[in-house]
Amino acid sequence: MSHLQRNFIARNDGFRCDVCGHIAPPASGTFRNHCPACLNSKHVDDNVPGDRGSTCGGVMMLIDVEGSDPDNLDLIHQCEHCGKISRNRMASDDNKELAIQKSLEKSTDWKRGPKRS
Repeated sequence: MSHLQRNFIARNDGFRCDVCGHIAPPASGTFRNHCPACLNSKHVDDNVPGDRGSTCGGVMMLIDVEGSDPDNLDLIHQCEHCGKISRNRMASDDNKELAIQKSLEKSTDWKRGPKRS
């Protein structure tokens, strides 16, 4: 029986964002797995954050922001190719205004109620 590792693997590499083209430098004091400009990511991890074991390679779009403290928000991403959902903590140099805007959009959608056909 194989044992699955449950902890993350520390990765802090810079990269060019596939969505907006921003060159994302390594993060300071944490690990980077999404673009600090557009807050989107790429599906490169499989079972454990940092394992780089996924062969999907799809774009992980920001679909939600959770948390009540603007300095301690979680970004929720969903892969456009396979549908996988992941949660990532915001880094200090992330685009906080965009995260707050996304959170407000969710709040506005909730107030409108479900879409009708």
